[in-house]
Amino acid sequence: MIKKKKAENVAQVYNILNAAKYSKLNDDERIALWKITRAMKPVALKLKDDIQDAAQHMKPSDDFDRRLTIARQYEQAQRDGKDFDKLSKEEYDAFIQEWRDYSKLVDTAVKEFADEEVEIDIEPITEETLSRLMASNDSWTMERAVIISDMIMQQ
Repeated sequence: MIKKKKAENVAQVYNILNAAKYSKLNDDERIALWKITRAMKPVALKLKDDIQDAAQHMKPSDDFDRRLTIARQYEQAQRDGKDFDKLSKEEYDAFIQEWRDYSKLVDTAVKEFADEEVEIDIEPITEETLSRLMASNDSWTMERAVIISDMIMQQ
């Protein structure tokens, strides 16, 4: 069955299923879920690559990574209650604003690719299979079940 979904939604479900445990599923269900995950993989990996590529090209300065490392050290020092002399509070705040602007730019750059409707060819699973998948992954929330069911169940 061919389904049309947003690339970001396919990637989200791929990431969930790729990390899922299949312990309470029978062999046929395991194979079916593996095939679904495999069908989503190219979309998920392409979107991940696009995001990484945009993140690399949108960096606001050549020393951005170095300043990010210093900002993280500053945050750790704050959590540990230690002094940190490589960065002032004002410099940290300015960097955080720069980080927010950078993140927004990356999001804007990849939005059209994330929102793109893609076709995936999958065999939908039954409600019983989803129930066993949920039982295999007891830390999952109902929200996760809804996200998955919208993508891979018969409607």
